[in-house]
Amino acid sequence: MNALNNWVAQVTGDDSWRVVAEKLRTTHSTIQRRLKNHDSDAIIEIARAYDVNPIEGLIASGALTPLDARAYSAVWSVSDFSDVELAQIIVSRLEEREAFEKESDDVHPVRYVADDTDTEPGMGDEGYHDGP
Repeated sequence: MNALNNWVAQVTGDDSWRVVAEKLRTTHSTIQRRLKNHDSDAIIEIARAYDVNPIEGLIASGALTPLDARAYSAVWSVSDFSDVELAQIIVSRLEEREAFEKESDDVHPVRYVADDTDTEPGMGDEGYHDGP
């Protein structure tokens, strides 16, 4: 399966072509033909019908590259976003970090041979000596 077909399957939840076509108010043969021709408008229509961002679909079709998307997003500044949008971004990042930390819970930290406590005997202490 190519990248665009994978994107369509992911976005539509494996809905049949007839269901997808109904959402787009077209026929399944028309939408399939449009996607076969990498029609950007069809990708955007599917994204809107399923309430997802079309950028990944446009990248999967080859209409955009990841670099195109990154270059465009780099022109946005924090002041361009509403408070709600910023809060949603923060929550999303926190959820991603939490998921990553849960995945890495199985990893045990490295135990060091030496630590910073003063447990070595000093001069005059029992067990102290000046060499081998």
